[in-house]
Amino acid sequence: MKEIKKTIAEWSKDFNVKVLDPDGFDRTDRYLHEKVFTRAEFEHGLAKSTAIMLPFTPEMEALIDKARQPRPPQRLTFLSSPGVVLMQGDITKLEVDAIVNAAKSSLMGGGGVDGAIHAAGGIEILKECYKIVETQGECKPGEAVVTTGGDLPAKWVIHTVGPVGTGSPMETNTITEPLWLCYFRSLMLAKSMELKSIAFPNISTGIYRVNKLLAARLAIQAVRGFRAVFPASSVEEVIFCCYDTDNFEIYKRLLTDTEEN
Repeated sequence: MKEIKKTIAEWSKDFNVKVLDPDGFDRTDRYLHEKVFTRAEFEHGLAKSTAIMLPFTPEMEALIDKARQPRPPQRLTFLSSPGVVLMQGDITKLEVDAIVNAAKSSLMGGGGVDGAIHAAGGIEILKECYKIVETQGECKPGEAVVTTGGDLPAKWVIHTVGPVGTGSPMETNTITEPLWLCYFRSLMLAKSMELKSIAFPNISTGIYRVNKLLAARLAIQAVRGFRAVFPASSVEEVIFCCYDTDNFEIYKRLLTDTEEN
């Protein structure tokens, strides 16, 4: 007897399950037109993949919906670093004078926070980026330029280009210096514009592969260095806005360790 073969979506329907990715989002429909598998292949493939197969019941759906509900961002302040705020959340939602974009050299948008800022900010940001590149060329790692905030709650976007790392916790000066400058020059721009609040993402820690701990140390050093040099600066609040939990916990540990020493 010939074994029955079906798509993953069809097998999921037969077993009344949903295929979820590790973040809890339903990915069953993406397998509607995939190649077909036997039942054994379907079960074996799910067991080895990063997908999660869960019984689809009203109770399970309610739990998934509850887990997806946005939580109010946690904001931490530190006595040892006055004016520094640590939070985990979406930088494009912040009502601050300026948010910093981890941009590509072309300033034409990309993935990660770069793509999110361009998507949320609209065409006006891209138009101004185009004018900047047309006038002064592409930005090099460590440089920073500013555009309107477009449709964002933030008034301005400071675009800075981070270096591409190797993932090692011991990078050379060709990586560490430009990354430090990303933060320092962004703060200098904010100072020159007499801005009061600025929010930074975790520059270069995504696809640019700079070690997260190293990047956090450089970011904190740059902010403290700026405050030491310009104690009377207009910049009253510096926010480290972490998208992922790993970065948030690293910053929290570094800033808390300073608090305790």
